[in-house]
Amino acid sequence: MKNIIIILTFLTFIAQSFAASISAKFDAEAVRPDETATYTITFTGVSGRISLRDIPIPSGLRVVGQSNSSYNINGEISSAIGLSMVAESEGTYTIPAWKITLQGNTYDIPAATVKFDKDAPEREDQSRGFGNMGNITIRSAFPTMSMRQNAQRQRQEVQHSYEDTLRKNSSLKLEIERKKIYVGETVPCRLVFSCDKKLYENGFKLAQLVPQIKKADDFDCPAFNGKPDVDASTDPDKIIISYSTVITPLKVGTYDLDFSAQGVFVREIGMDELINMSFFERAMNMGGASQIPFETNMEAVKIEVLPLPEEGKPASFEGAIGTFSLEQITAEPDALTVGEPCIITAKLVGMGNFARVGTPSLDTRGEWKSYKPKSSFVDESNGLGYIGIKTFTFTAVPQKADLAKTPQVIFSFFNPLSGKYEELKSDSVQVSVAPTGRSKRIETKSDEVSAPPFSKISENISPRTEFGKSIWVSPYFWIVQVLILAIVVGFVANRRKTARLISDPAYAKKVRCQNEAHKYLKKALSSAAKSGAKDFLNFGRSSLQNILAADSEYEPDAMLFGEAQKLLTEKGFDSERIESLKIFFEGSDALEYGGLDISYLDLNKLSQSLKSAVKEIENAKR
Repeated sequence: MKNIIIILTFLTFIAQSFAASISAKFDAEAVRPDETATYTITFTGVSGRISLRDIPIPSGLRVVGQSNSSYNINGEISSAIGLSMVAESEGTYTIPAWKITLQGNTYDIPAATVKFDKDAPEREDQSRGFGNMGNITIRSAFPTMSMRQNAQRQRQEVQHSYEDTLRKNSSLKLEIERKKIYVGETVPCRLVFSCDKKLYENGFKLAQLVPQIKKADDFDCPAFNGKPDVDASTDPDKIIISYSTVITPLKVGTYDLDFSAQGVFVREIGMDELINMSFFERAMNMGGASQIPFETNMEAVKIEVLPLPEEGKPASFEGAIGTFSLEQITAEPDALTVGEPCIITAKLVGMGNFARVGTPSLDTRGEWKSYKPKSSFVDESNGLGYIGIKTFTFTAVPQKADLAKTPQVIFSFFNPLSGKYEELKSDSVQVSVAPTGRSKRIETKSDEVSAPPFSKISENISPRTEFGKSIWVSPYFWIVQVLILAIVVGFVANRRKTARLISDPAYAKKVRCQNEAHKYLKKALSSAAKSGAKDFLNFGRSSLQNILAADSEYEPDAMLFGEAQKLLTEKGFDSERIESLKIFFEGSDALEYGGLDISYLDLNKLSQSLKSAVKEIENAKR
């Protein structure tokens, strides 16, 4: 029985293979020039996809529509593709015999001929009515087939005219101030696309425009993600669409710099047009919009890329090109002891290749020990990274006492306008560095506190015969011993702490950040009591930044909320608690720029939350 089933299955497969066929023909031998002829390809017992490139359509015939259908006759499934065609002129057109390979089998499709002749008989239109009832003819309220074909042809002609208008009256050009630039220099420029204003007047709108640079190996250019500027008033005949961008040459030499742009214009289609459309046209036009895709290229601009000069190049130069200045140099704390870390912050402001800006250096003169700085960048050029503020945070440790100033921050760059290197040196910040251990103020205070007990002891000393006995029973003697012991223990502990601060940067950073966190917490709580929302949020953020940075690799001043969120998660804070602390990272900026309503803020509640969070973070194990 099993063998019989296998044999029957095999025979059925053989029968289906022999029955498989593909045929093609026109739906009429002759049609009028204002009508369409439908070329139908029928698949029987076979399925597959055919591209228009597979069909040898003769010159003069153009496909203006497509329809798909399938049907089942006696269990045999067939499908058909109908291609609506129009002719450019009267005459006889023949699609010659052709071949197609589907599912490993090759099929021969016979030739088919159609004649476009003004004397051809008018074709019967089955969509004109549902039938006759005596002398009464019931006609359809929808457009006839001939009407649809004429409307379709008119739409095609109008669409082609729009496409021709776009192709002939659009341009792309690059506006750049200098044609001679230096390798590694970031240069601002504008990419300008213009097109005929008639497109806009006829309802078309630019739905998409994607420019891209062609010399990607020779120039670096950011992606065009921002919105372009659209100008419809400067030129009476043109719509001008421009993108601001920057380019950075990567190699020395002379290059033809050019861009291309791909885009789509879209026009909304009215209900009257939709009624006259075929299902295929509606699908192609997304159910309600006519599209014109396009691609345009610009005339190349010759750019000469110059090498940076060797003459006058300072040793501290690390690749910065542009115009810069050093601003807002600060030091925290400004009163410290030998071995205690100091945070020096410098802001680099200007225009240039910030992505390639190196690290400034500290002129320590052998008096300070410095570590590699952390940096953060605030972009002021809408994502182009060309104009902005880059903040550098240095950790410096004094190596000797009585230093009056912090090290200078030194930054070198190449100015492309003058063609020369420049070196910036910041002003030093006034500081006070005391010797290791106690400051002079603390020593004086200690002497003043210790003096009264010794004087009182001397005044109450018993006669020589009673000296031995009285000194041991005197409470002042034991007070002095405890004080001396405390001083010795404090001195030893302080020496060990100082030694560790010098030898262990991570420990030094932890101590410094914890101290700063408590200092800013105190300021925040004080500001909340005085209803100073902006200062409260600022100090609260600084407190959280410092306490989180204490045992992490981040520097507090450069810590953003995303980094804080990661650290809080590691310390066991849940998402709701973390979200409640977000106000400290974003609130002050929002207040400054008018984006925060402070009327709903409960500063007392936020103060308790801040105080509790700082304590939990400090006690949590990372």
